[in-house]
Amino acid sequence: MPELPRMNDRRAHFLTMLGDVCVAAGLGSMRVELLLSDGSRLAGTPSPHPATEGGSPTDETGYSSTLLIDGASAQLEDVVEFVVRTP
Repeated sequence: MPELPRMNDRRAHFLTMLGDVCVAAGLGSMRVELLLSDGSRLAGTPSPHPATEGGSPTDETGYSSTLLIDGASAQLEDVVEFVVRTP
């Protein structure tokens, strides 16, 4: 079996995974915890951002650049770690 090429932009891949996880966690009403680059933490259930519901443009990852977690917002690029909590 041939070896698959390595991903060139690991940060973009991380942000895409984060967006996928937040969408799935929001659909399943599951809690996530985000560690932000300033050291703060944001925990709760993700919800769709109003900008994405109206068909507004997204960033290069295909997701809104702002995450909403129980009404609090964080910029996608500020997230350095994320955890999904078991229900």
